[in-house]
Amino acid sequence: MKLMPPPLDPVSKTDATANLTPARGMAVGFVLVGFAALLLCLPFIRSVYWLGDEGILLRGGAEILRGRKIYADFFAFLPPGGYLLMAGFMKLFGPGFLGIRLFAILNIAGIAACAYLVCLLASDNVVLSVFLALAWLLTSKSTSDVVIAHQWITTWFALTAFGLALYAIRQDRKAGLGQASLAGVLGGAAAMVTSSCGLWALFATAASFLSARRLPRPFLACLAGGLLAPLCCLAYIVLSGVFIPAFNDIIVNTFTQYSAIQHVAYGAGAPWFAVNAYILPLAGLGALALLIRAPHRYISDPSLLCCIWFALAGFAGIFPRPDVYHIEAAAPLALPLIAFCATKLTANWRPLQRRLVLELALIWCIPQTLCFIQNARVAIAAPTYDTPRGPVALLGNERAGGDAVFNFLATKPATDGFFFYPYMPLMSFLAERPQTSLYDIFTPGYTTRTQYFNACQDVVAKAKWLILDKTMMNPVVLRSIFPAMKNAEPPETQGFEHALAVNFRPVKQLGVFEIEQRLPSPDLAACDAALH
Repeated sequence: MKLMPPPLDPVSKTDATANLTPARGMAVGFVLVGFAALLLCLPFIRSVYWLGDEGILLRGGAEILRGRKIYADFFAFLPPGGYLLMAGFMKLFGPGFLGIRLFAILNIAGIAACAYLVCLLASDNVVLSVFLALAWLLTSKSTSDVVIAHQWITTWFALTAFGLALYAIRQDRKAGLGQASLAGVLGGAAAMVTSSCGLWALFATAASFLSARRLPRPFLACLAGGLLAPLCCLAYIVLSGVFIPAFNDIIVNTFTQYSAIQHVAYGAGAPWFAVNAYILPLAGLGALALLIRAPHRYISDPSLLCCIWFALAGFAGIFPRPDVYHIEAAAPLALPLIAFCATKLTANWRPLQRRLVLELALIWCIPQTLCFIQNARVAIAAPTYDTPRGPVALLGNERAGGDAVFNFLATKPATDGFFFYPYMPLMSFLAERPQTSLYDIFTPGYTTRTQYFNACQDVVAKAKWLILDKTMMNPVVLRSIFPAMKNAEPPETQGFEHALAVNFRPVKQLGVFEIEQRLPSPDLAACDAALH
């Protein structure tokens, strides 16, 4: 089945139907790009650069499988979609780390393949589409740190919704209601994994059909599909009896605590030559140039508007923390707009001019591609350590003492209580040692005094061992990560750590980690004295 040809470009005066790609060719390209991305990411299947963020969804999924209620029996600041997805995956395929990492690799490979497909739908240019998809992967710092992350899952859902919406719009009046409703379902699923950028993706999906005014029925089908995942998640929350704590964790804490410490400059953490840091601005400039060049033609072009909506969704979704990692996760949503604009703006160029621009773009990608290759070589050569969830290769700060900590944990009975502080949910998951507290994230300015107090009571009463990451307890390190943090040592943090010092004594120093054991006679009053 062939796509309907787009209208003639009045600027280039060429018929775009000449290059229209058959569906079979699109499928082959989709598979080849996805397979290439999978092979490129495969060296990182065991690599662990940090024991923090990746453990958020994994710990949540494991807790759900233990029969514990999300938001009531453990803290979660994201909508339930990501936690339920990981719980379902571990239920079907087991909690082994290699299987989970294979899912993460398939997630990133799926993003690259979908980016190729949507770029092809937008531009009908195979070479440009392949280049954009693989250049994004090879120049992203994040793709050499293959992790289970809510941002990646959200982008995957959003990009799939983008492709379905663009395909349906290009069919004009023949747009299928099934495609529109499925695009809405995927947009709603994105919103239930990450509330901020996922909601923007859902709005972009609906706006794409709304902009194509000749498609009222697909727009309504998209709206109906978009409500499915949110209503299912809401029903799950209500039936679990956790509506109030869920509202506090997802809405109240996010807006009153989380956002306040996250602000950084656009592109923070990226070198000046970082390719992905420029993708969103380039997409905006391309759209502006196209609208200035032929406003009457493009101001109402539904394909262009669809690309603009999703690029805007990607841009809005990186806030309040627009650092390089969030930009790289959102950049695939802007690639189709670049593909669309580049094809139209260069339609009258000579082949030599287009080839020169492509060669310059390739040269721009070389430094970060070499970094990607070097990271892959290091990951392949890195020694592995056995954990209850499977072998891992520690490559970040955790390399200093991390293996010794896992060996220590393996010698202790499962009945011992463990508390990982301040931010190590992945270690808890890998070691199969559940956190004794409802909370596994402790960050000054984000964690409230009440949360510190509740955690203090749980830890002093239930935990026999503390595992402390001294690096993440360092105020200098915290300020470098969170430059907007007003106070890296607020009274509640100092009080909590003082209460721990009163009730636990140091046993071992293992690299950046310190292991402490509870004293024979714990003092619960220390929590009241320190935090009230």
